This record gives sequence, structure tokens and C-alpha cells, in this order.
Amino acid sequence: MTGGYIEKRIKKTNRRMITVGAIVLTATLLILLLSFSYYWAFFTGPLVVTGQDLADDASDYYLDNEYVQIEFDEFYDSGIYDTSTDGDGNEVITLKYYVATLGDYQIIVSSESGFTGKTFTGELFTLNDWAANEFFNVISELTPKSTKTFLPIVLTDDNYMQRGYFGLGLAALFLFLAILFIVVGARRKYKPELHPSMKELAKLRPIEFVVSRIDTEMAY
Repeated sequence: MTGGYIEKRIKKTNRRMITVGAIVLTATLLILLLSFSYYWAFFTGPLVVTGQDLADDASDYYLDNEYVQIEFDEFYDSGIYDTSTDGDGNEVITLKYYVATLGDYQIIVSSESGFTGKTFTGELFTLNDWAANEFFNVISELTPKSTKTFLPIVLTDDNYMQRGYFGLGLAALFLFLAILFIVVGARRKYKPELHPSMKELAKLRPIEFVVSRIDTEMAY
């Protein structure tokens, strides 16, 4: 290469490719790092939680967004549902909320598919004050003589693992593209003849001649 116009353009495109690859690589690794606790639970499996764990969580929220498994004593329908309208204008139930008891405590469990057995695996969230009051009032009406303590916590089966697989798939794709951009850009940096523009110019005449002519023309 002569250090002329063609070389400068090729170096510029190579730098751009390497820079884009480095940015995508850094961003992807940063997102994975910030998602470490989620993927730790994803790969190691759900945390087995007791009633006392739930009571402790109600005070300091250390189980928020954790993937857990709980064996409850019993469930009953709270009568509160999320609904939507189908294509015919009919109202359909999309999500049901249940009251679940575990020892001396009660929490809310939301599910699209219902239950088979008493063991439930999902993600824990703390209810906001409005939702907690609504469920507390419902529970008070359903079981007015209950001595169990209601904890403002909801356990949901909202596709915890499916989100992980989707995220890993995207991360793998972006990592592949980032590394590809960096490798290709670096190869073309040290071997300019691999650049697509150089390959096209080489089809016209000997590459040294074509590059020299273009550099000469662009110099004026």
C-alpha cells in the first residue's frame, strides 16, 4: 500500500468495523454481568424457600426477583383475575390469583395454567401497597377467622426459564457478531488485499497499478 487515498479509506472502514465489534462485545458482556444473579439461579436451579424465609423477605426484600420453589399447605382461588378480550369480543381470563398458605403465613400466587400438586416454582415479587391492601381485603372476606399472617408477596410462574433461554440466545448472537467484526477488521488491517474493495479493484488490472492510478487521480 502507498499511504494514499485507497489505503486511508480501507483503514477507516477497518477501524470502524473493529470499533463496532468492541462496542457490541463490551455492551453484551456488561449486560450479562448485570444479569449475573438471574443467570446464577437459571443454571443452579430454584432456591427452596420456607415460610420463615418469606417472613424475613417481607421485611428486607432479599428474595425479590429470586427464582424459588415452595411447597405450600393449600391453595384457594382469590376471585381476582386478569382478563382480556378475544377476537369475538368475549372476556377471557388470562391470569388467576390464588391465596397460598404455608405454615402460619399466606401469600399470593399467580398462574396462567393453574396447579398440579402443592409445589410451585416461580419468581417472587413484593406487592405494592395498593395491591397488598386489595388482596388483604379479599382474604379477610374469604377467611374472616383466619389467624395466619398475610405477607405482601406474590409468586408468579411468568416464564422465568424461557426468558433466560431467549436472553442467552441473543447474547450468543451478539457475541458472535462482535467477535466476527473484530477478527475480520483486524485481518483486513494487516492484509489489506482481503478487503472487498481491493478484491473488486483487482478484477480490473493488477492491484498495484489500479491503486496507484486512483491515488494519483485523487491527489489532484
